[in-house]
Amino acid sequence: MDPTLDSASWGDTGNPDQGAVEASLRLEMRANEWESRQAVKFALLLLAAPLIVSAGTRHFIVDPGLAALETAHPGVFALSPKQRVEGAGRVREHEQRLRFYAAVGQAPPLGPDELELRLREEAYEIALDLRGENRGRLANVLQDATAATTAAFVLLRDEVGRRVLGRSLRRLFRGLSDTGKAFLIIAVADTVCGYHSEDGWGAGVHVLAEHWGVDPDPTLSVFFVSVVPIVLDTFFKLWLFTGLNRTNPSTVATLKEMDRH
Repeated sequence: MDPTLDSASWGDTGNPDQGAVEASLRLEMRANEWESRQAVKFALLLLAAPLIVSAGTRHFIVDPGLAALETAHPGVFALSPKQRVEGAGRVREHEQRLRFYAAVGQAPPLGPDELELRLREEAYEIALDLRGENRGRLANVLQDATAATTAAFVLLRDEVGRRVLGRSLRRLFRGLSDTGKAFLIIAVADTVCGYHSEDGWGAGVHVLAEHWGVDPDPTLSVFFVSVVPIVLDTFFKLWLFTGLNRTNPSTVATLKEMDRH
């Protein structure tokens, strides 16, 4: 018989083996589940390792080392000019408070010598407090550097973890509806590079400067806050109209419709 006229073989060719398809789907599902579990483990490691290592380093190495350094060299954490002005203002407030309590009869009146002694004690306590702040800020810098180094080591060392985490995040993003994708993109974009993002970046710079004990230059701060959101917005639009528009055109259409309203 001519093989081309064999209806049975033609039917087998036109209808793929349902069992093989189901087996392939089950295999893919198990692979995705394994990747998801590995991605969660890697994400937890990426979060926990820097926190644990930096906290342990600060508790057992940084804080005792800085305390020993201050004991050996008392002037190592000397007050800055800004802190001296702040300390003088706090001493002045304490003097006014003492005079007020004496004036309203809530404390006995103080003579000049006793008042000077009380102010010296207060100034000493304030100086200790401010030097402690300087020591704590240097410890913050060392702790944050340790955390960043640990996170970089984990990322560079585990290439499989990086790939699994990236694929899992992409799969999670693809699993969202077009409306969900558009909502997530708008939320992130408006937070990072939107109209009000300059206020957020400025607050972030101020918090980091205070955390590390740095007095940022106002001109550099304004330049940074003005440039960074614009650069991020440029890259976001480039990704939106080149990458996302090619892979998820329906999401881009939904995004434009939501942004219009």
